[in-house]
Amino acid sequence: MSKFWLGLVRGMERTRASHEEIVATFEKALGDDFQSSGDYLSVWTAYCDYYRRRASGREGEDPSSSHAHEELLALFTRAKGKLMEGELPWYC
Repeated sequence: MSKFWLGLVRGMERTRASHEEIVATFEKALGDDFQSSGDYLSVWTAYCDYYRRRASGREGEDPSSSHAHEELLALFTRAKGKLMEGELPWYC
């Protein structure tokens, strides 16, 4: 099931969907019922990769912008917290 979400998000990026739409899709994906913890990890990894790509070169913004890096760090911290503190869905 994670492949569905990952494909959807990559398609949204290619068609230049808004940041808000992409984030909403990732958040919805994280609430989905995955068959394994690996699927859950794949979605978190893709979410972090999206923010990394975004921080590396937003159009019209300096890639070293502290705001972009702060957003990325906040997401890394959130992902680490969810994965390390055992807040995985019960079925993982």
